[in-house]
Amino acid sequence: AYGGSYMGEMVATVNLTSGTNTVTVEADASWEIIDYLKVINASSSRIASDLTVEALNQETNSQQSYLVYPNPFKNSFNLDLSGLGEDENVSLKLYDQTGKLVNVITPTLENNASSVEVSLDKATLKPGLYILKVEPQFSQTRVIKVIKEN
Repeated sequence: AYGGSYMGEMVATVNLTSGTNTVTVEADASWEIIDYLKVINASSSRIASDLTVEALNQETNSQQSYLVYPNPFKNSFNLDLSGLGEDENVSLKLYDQTGKLVNVITPTLENNASSVEVSLDKATLKPGLYILKVEPQFSQTRVIKVIKEN
């Protein structure tokens, strides 16, 4: 059920029952990227911490999209890089809301792994919104919003 948009973000309201629920999100060609999903309990305003994204198939204008999960994150998040070439290196740059570069990460993809875990120093990284810039060696650079929790 489409609920409109808020500050450039797609907002949808779906009524879920207790237990396990499946929600399918499909994007048409006019969307650039689905960079995160968030489930909020309407009665308590609590963000679901047990959200699992089982599959995501994004091919938008032949450009690679990357998935960050969980998002929001506490101390670390996983970054799905399954669209990179076999020997393609990638650099990750994390910026705060003011545009200040706060971290540079060069992950190592071992044994053709398709995802990496990114751990951040919780002492130096305050809760809030950050911009993750994914810079592959041969592919187009992508920007993903990530949210750091307490």
